[in-house]
Amino acid sequence: MLKVIVTGSAGHFGSFFSNRMLQNNVKVIGIDNLLYGGDSMLSFISHPNFEFKNLDICNGLDAFDGRADYVYGRQIGRDATKYSERMHFKKYFPEL
Repeated sequence: MLKVIVTGSAGHFGSFFSNRMLQNNVKVIGIDNLLYGGDSMLSFISHPNFEFKNLDICNGLDAFDGRADYVYGRQIGRDATKYSERMHFKKYFPEL
């Protein structure tokens, strides 16, 4: 099973992206510091393929090295390539 880390999983885009991945049988590790709350994750927080970590990515993602196939986070931009290859999400987001 494909596994992705989604940073900012409680944000607008991160929660949408996480939900879409879960609907497509992808295991998601969501990371967020909940600075703006976590209500956007309520619809999938108890999904069996979702694991949430209340962390600030400013401290790095080295602890997650090797735990997922890909890392996705809009707020980390190019730095994501340090932890993962870029993934083509057309399969899950055909409108992209």
